[in-house]
Amino acid sequence: PAADSYDLEFCNAKGKKIEKKSVTYPSYEHAVNNTMVYTVRVRANSTICGQNYTTGWSTAYLFTQPRVKATKVSGGKLNIKWDKVTGATGYDVYASTNPKKGYKKVKSAGKNATSATAKKLGKTKFNSKKTYYVYVVTKKKTGKTTNTSGALYYWNTKNKSYSYLN
Repeated sequence: PAADSYDLEFCNAKGKKIEKKSVTYPSYEHAVNNTMVYTVRVRANSTICGQNYTTGWSTAYLFTQPRVKATKVSGGKLNIKWDKVTGATGYDVYASTNPKKGYKKVKSAGKNATSATAKKLGKTKFNSKKTYYVYVVTKKKTGKTTNTSGALYYWNTKNKSYSYLN
């Protein structure tokens, strides 16, 4: 609350600075590509009794949940395809038989993956006669910390459509 201004740095997935600016109020807008991980750094500046103070940089990563492109249940397996998120370090696939609850992680995939095949939901093989609700989460690992995109929507395997989780 004592800050007079903030320095912001907005970088793309490869670390290239897209924008650097100082603002007097902690708000910022920038158009983004929903298939990329961005790095945002911010620090506060204050002048107290004529002395200038600057905090260290705080870093945040901005990225979205990958968009599911297709799913298929056959042979007791769930096949899922999604859009790649540039800068991601991996993905987790979740599935449930209920659209609002009961999601379990059924597969993890590496940073270059855009598809995966899951063999079971819990202890049960996938059944092509059932409807499954699926979502994918983006992961970004930095040091010992893994950040995730969270989940906003799920994909219905029967009617091939999206709906929101909440």
